[in-house]
Amino acid sequence: MKVIEFNSPDHVLLLIDTNVGNTNRKPFWGDFNESFGKWRLPNDSISKHRCDDNSLLHYKTNSFGARDKERSLKNTTNKRRVVFLGDSFIEGIMVNTPNRCSDILEKNTKSEHLNFGINGTSPINYYLIYKSLAKKLEHDVVIIGILPANDFEDYSDGDEVSLLRFPIYRPYWKNTNNGYSLKYSLASVNQAYGSLAIYNKPKEIFHTKDSVYQNLSIGKKIQGELVANSYLLRLIGEMGKNNNSEIFNRTSIFESYPKDKWATFSYSLKKLFEEAKGKQIIVLTIPTLKDVKLYQKNHINLLSVQMERFCRKNNVNYIDLLPFFDNVKNPHELYVECDGHWNEKGEKLAAKILLKHSIYRKAINF
Repeated sequence: MKVIEFNSPDHVLLLIDTNVGNTNRKPFWGDFNESFGKWRLPNDSISKHRCDDNSLLHYKTNSFGARDKERSLKNTTNKRRVVFLGDSFIEGIMVNTPNRCSDILEKNTKSEHLNFGINGTSPINYYLIYKSLAKKLEHDVVIIGILPANDFEDYSDGDEVSLLRFPIYRPYWKNTNNGYSLKYSLASVNQAYGSLAIYNKPKEIFHTKDSVYQNLSIGKKIQGELVANSYLLRLIGEMGKNNNSEIFNRTSIFESYPKDKWATFSYSLKKLFEEAKGKQIIVLTIPTLKDVKLYQKNHINLLSVQMERFCRKNNVNYIDLLPFFDNVKNPHELYVECDGHWNEKGEKLAAKILLKHSIYRKAINF
């Protein structure tokens, strides 16, 4: 009747296109690691065009699979060595490596800044990447880049139905009588769509879907079928999505962080702090363009208060980048607007802020 327009249900449980032909090119990013999930292959490279100006971005990994120059296990310099952890902003997903914040800092301080950032991850991944990989490399300082915009959005117990539609391998915390225990969304990393076992055999993903489906409760199976087939549910979902989108555009996570997710978010960071005991630790909070614009308008930042209190309690240093970005007259010039990540100017500003900040300077003895 065209009273309301919305997309029809897919009528399939699995959203993956299983008609994609086989490929000999292994994915650059994927669910490769049994411990922390998403990572890259060692000594790999790929090039992509950036969405705003079609400039060429070159991605290259070292022998550890980090998007970084080759690093030794031992610190062979007389300077303090820094490990960087975080998601796509720390990885510098929209710039070439010489223009990243970590590389600019290394160039200016002559202290090695080992970049273990990777897109699509969150604090539980940072903890596991540090524990099982980054910690092996000798270092003195750990800098953790938190992107509040999505670092609260971990996979959680109860999200099983989503795996029917897109099977991914993600670590998460399961709340038990004895606290939190580490669990994974799938039984094996090789079940994931982005795994090395399946990337060139897409139809194999049906085995994962069947396995997930068989282990669902009756209620969850019904939910999965309704998501795939119900026009009414899709209509309600679209209406709710539009309403949530309007709310999303009017609010910033710095103004109102999800308190119901604080427990698992902060637990991941606590575990990371414990693992890095004895090191100088700095937590950064990174704003998106929307965060900056809203802060320039109303100057509300409740998350910073909570993070400051949390870090102080755990004897960890904290730097909030948002107030520094507030001083920029045209903040859109710092971001790739068709993508949302920092461009070269954004990376340069972040590095400039840290180079002048007393906490950072003291940590690396600069």
